[in-house]
Amino acid sequence: HATMTIFDLRGVRVRTLVNGPLERGVQSTVWHGRADDGHTLPSGTYRVVLKTDGGESSRSITLLK
Repeated sequence: HATMTIFDLRGVRVRTLVNGPLERGVQSTVWHGRADDGHTLPSGTYRVVLKTDGGESSRSITLLK
């Protein structure tokens, strides 16, 4: 099971990209800069958090328009 969530710099969740079982191996997903409710988010820095049964990892990303 995996969850991949995007947060703004205030720590507010803006989008959940993945929430469910995934097969082992390399996976990919695309984020089009939209929040869960569909509105377009502004350019800026966001935090991506990936949680799996094996642990948690996070990275900063920059959304440019």
